[in-house]
Amino acid sequence: MEKYVKYFVQIVAFFVPAFLKVALWRCLGFKIGKRVKIGLFSFVMVEQLHLGDDACLDPFTLVALLKELYLGDKSRIAVFSKVYGGGSFKAERRNLVSVQCLIECHPGCAVIMRDYACFGPRNTIYTHGDYLPPLQGYPSKRGDVIIGEYSWTGMATVLLPGTTIGARTIITPGAVLSGQVPGNSFIKSSAYQYDVVPLEGKMTQRSSRDILRYMNNALALSCGGGGAITAAALKRVQAEPGFLFQDLSLAPPGIYKGKALGVYDGHAPSKTAGDMIVAGYGLPEEIKKAEGTSWMDFKDYAAGPESDKVLSSLIERLYLKLNLRFLFVKHGTAENPGGNGHKLHS
Repeated sequence: MEKYVKYFVQIVAFFVPAFLKVALWRCLGFKIGKRVKIGLFSFVMVEQLHLGDDACLDPFTLVALLKELYLGDKSRIAVFSKVYGGGSFKAERRNLVSVQCLIECHPGCAVIMRDYACFGPRNTIYTHGDYLPPLQGYPSKRGDVIIGEYSWTGMATVLLPGTTIGARTIITPGAVLSGQVPGNSFIKSSAYQYDVVPLEGKMTQRSSRDILRYMNNALALSCGGGGAITAAALKRVQAEPGFLFQDLSLAPPGIYKGKALGVYDGHAPSKTAGDMIVAGYGLPEEIKKAEGTSWMDFKDYAAGPESDKVLSSLIERLYLKLNLRFLFVKHGTAENPGGNGHKLHS
């Protein structure tokens, strides 16, 4: 609740002059230094905020939904730049985020700028890289992005997840960087070269045990009812609290209440009923078309905008904790088999 109160006050602060904006931020417990400059129509909505002495947010900058924004002494985020996500952004001292930069800070990840570092104009920095479902083996990567002291990236540079640039390094415009970039270097890139690698070489094979583990954990938290599968999964939550997502604080959706659980692994369940939820990887059509049956097929996933508020929150948490994306469909009657269908996405 405290987080949403902070968000509400920051939204109100957007409509007031800079000196009142600073006063409201200080009332929230944010640390605001001396001679801070806040540009017209700059928008900030974060959980924790630190602005050092002479820090500057240019007009028309957007900083949204970060866990923490730390902008050190004499650091600046320039006009039309966007910093967003559930992670952290930290600029130590004398840093510059140039015009029209896009910086994504994924939950659990951070973008860190050491002393006197600079992101050039129209840089793109991402701390996560995936879209296709990792459960099907597609590559997925997340990691902090760090630029060392006295380093500078040229215009239109792209920094991929997990990139670390060493100290005193200059990157020429248009580079695409990944992994460890050595310090004390001048790095010149070419935009006209690329490598072709068969996609199969990047795919990760998932065993049937992996798939069942994903399904059991998902069902345990989404159903909230009894049953052997739910009980077993909840025991695993207690046994491995660091691995799973026992911190999920969502009420069980009413659509699942009182329903039996069934996992299809190629053999069971052989019969379904209207009071059953069936989950599996590549469910056969006869199960999907069973009258009144709810089902989850972990082979499919949705990326559309349709969502139910509680379940979409659940999907988001499953994605953040287990890289899991899936499609949930609630079938209607035989006369209207797609009646109450809806898609959820992380």
